Amino acid sequence: MKVPRITSSVLATCCLVLTAALPGCEDYSLGPLDLSDCGDLCEPPPEVRSVVIVPDSITLFVGQKDTIRAIVTMVDGSVLKTSGVAFWSSDTTVATVAPTEIPPGRTQEVIGRAVGGASITANFRGKSGWAKVIVIDDP
Repeated sequence: MKVPRITSSVLATCCLVLTAALPGCEDYSLGPLDLSDCGDLCEPPPEVRSVVIVPDSITLFVGQKDTIRAIVTMVDGSVLKTSGVAFWSSDTTVATVAPTEIPPGRTQEVIGRAVGGASITANFRGKSGWAKVIVIDDP
């Protein structure tokens, strides 16, 4: 039996495709995925059932910060611990999101910038969750 030569780029590709949650996966920046060298190392990635942001609604004063977290649930019911969740704000003049240090990628800091409303979106593998942010004046 011939054992395929495993290079760092092949391992990175397989790691990313398998779960995107293995330690070190977030360190790889890959172009288009070519799985031809993965051999038996790769299986199709688990399918995502849902992405939920907790809490799903936040009220902040201008300049105030709070933390939100994305929960990624797979079709088998397991919760994926991944750093690959993308977050963004519908209106960065009202509220912005920035990564926190622990756990990276799943937890974000929401910062109230100006009075108004915005929605925060978290996306992982094509599934999205939303949280509503209302920013009010400091009394």
